[in-house]
Amino acid sequence: SQFTLLFVRSAMKLTFFLLQIIYSFYVCCIVGSFTLRTHPRDGLSMKSRIKATNGKGFGKSKLKLTEPKNKIPKDRSVKCPCESNLPYSDCCGIYHNNPTVPAPDPLSLLRSRYTAYVYRLPFYIMETTHSSNGDFKAPVNEKGRKGWCQSLVEFCDRHEFFDLNVVTDTEYEKENKNIAYISFVATMSSFNKTFEFSERSKFIFENNQWKY
Repeated sequence: SQFTLLFVRSAMKLTFFLLQIIYSFYVCCIVGSFTLRTHPRDGLSMKSRIKATNGKGFGKSKLKLTEPKNKIPKDRSVKCPCESNLPYSDCCGIYHNNPTVPAPDPLSLLRSRYTAYVYRLPFYIMETTHSSNGDFKAPVNEKGRKGWCQSLVEFCDRHEFFDLNVVTDTEYEKENKNIAYISFVATMSSFNKTFEFSERSKFIFENNQWKY
């Protein structure tokens, strides 16, 4: 009958429509799988791409600090800026170039930190700063350490250092020899103005190392 014919045609159209949907879904799966496996432009796997974009919406990123360019002279036999009358290589350079060799006493640390400012060595200054110091930023505070490093670099670039004068001998606390004090005066300039900076610095011996 005419009704049966219409029913059959409608069923065929519906079947054809469903087949189109299934085919489209199948094609999308094949193409999608290929796209996930390999990016057509750079050949990176999706796992590699997600790993590479960590920190941009896909997870945490680590702010890896890169040591700024220093001002250490090529001739390391030049006189050390700390006024020790020794060549840099035989004085503060020993501690700057060997992270596993800490300054053996508070005075050596004071001199090596002063020279680190002269030669633009923020990493050494950061590593020799005690955790009780107000400027200290813990290694877990990546953003804070990056800002600290940048502020040290800017300080070094804004100043010219002329002289370090150690005013007093090392003074150790009577009840705790792991705490010591040294007074000094540093002559420097900034924006064409020369001035003196004086301080009675505190040093603490902790984990077999003196820190400021």
